[in-house]
Amino acid sequence: MNTMPEAKHDSKSPKISFCIPTFNRGEFLGATLDSIIDQAPLDCEIVVLDRGSSDNTDEVVSARAGRWARLRFIKQTAPGGIDRSIDEVVGLSSGDFCWLSSSKDVLKPGAVRTVLSHLDEDVSLVAINMEIRDTASSALLVPRSATFESDVVYESQDGDRLFREAFNLVNHMSCLVIRREVWLARERARYYGSLYMHLAVIFQEPLPGKAIVVSKPLLCHHFGGQSWLSGATHMHLMWSPLIESLAISRSTKKMFARSSALQRFRSLLVLRALGWYSWSDYLRIIRPNLRPHNSILSALAAVAPGSLLNAIFVLQNRIGNDHYRNITLHMLRASRFHVRNWQILRHTSRSKVPVRHS
Repeated sequence: MNTMPEAKHDSKSPKISFCIPTFNRGEFLGATLDSIIDQAPLDCEIVVLDRGSSDNTDEVVSARAGRWARLRFIKQTAPGGIDRSIDEVVGLSSGDFCWLSSSKDVLKPGAVRTVLSHLDEDVSLVAINMEIRDTASSALLVPRSATFESDVVYESQDGDRLFREAFNLVNHMSCLVIRREVWLARERARYYGSLYMHLAVIFQEPLPGKAIVVSKPLLCHHFGGQSWLSGATHMHLMWSPLIESLAISRSTKKMFARSSALQRFRSLLVLRALGWYSWSDYLRIIRPNLRPHNSILSALAAVAPGSLLNAIFVLQNRIGNDHYRNITLHMLRASRFHVRNWQILRHTSRSKVPVRHS
């Protein structure tokens, strides 16, 4: 049973509530808020839910409160992860639709106007395309997350096709504008901790109305420093059960669930190469949740040579043509196992700096 607080919903409710959970993102939150304030109609609502930040988040929001009458800043009422925060901020909003937003993502000019033009009584969901840049916005890693040529409309019975064709968008919360009553009518609490509750809300049963995918990138996602990366091993464990619970076809589940032992093994090898999986992660997270005969490959992945795996996956992505290869390379190069980050080499290079004698 879901127990999130809900805002009163009346005839004067805004068309869109921008729902932004945040935690120690004051450095980026200002740009996110400005990108909304600079283009949204005055009757839209912005709800920022702070998960207990210790940085300048309060000041960032306060500095913009005078520019936007319907900006609400709320402290989270109970501890919990990002899934609970998303659920709580939706419950506290009052719009017909909720635009979920990360506090690191920025709307491109015209995004709100475009989305509003698609919202009518028959729409349950709008998913927008996005570009992906590094945190400093200096490098364009992926110009279009999904390669749609034009906007696509999916009817209620097309959920399976929506999942397959728009997966790169529906798994990212900032790309989602969902009808609030659809969100509140669905099971959410069972997916707390999965890091993908928003995906489960959409696909646990067919949407009552149509879904629209907007082909033009209307969002700039800044990749790097995501807090969920620290829970990558936990997410790996939760992923297959989440996918198996959804109202999509068996063939689609097979494509995405990573349910076979070899699929799970390869995923853990990638996590190992990225520096997100270790023996302690295996002992703490994986082994307690698997039967002994199913944990052998997981144990092997935990002790595999990370530097060798990193080099292999870097080479694989450099010569490959995967749509997200630049993202993968970006993460691999940031890993402690990448050759440029080896502490012994960094120490050696520093020790070789010539000393000038006066």
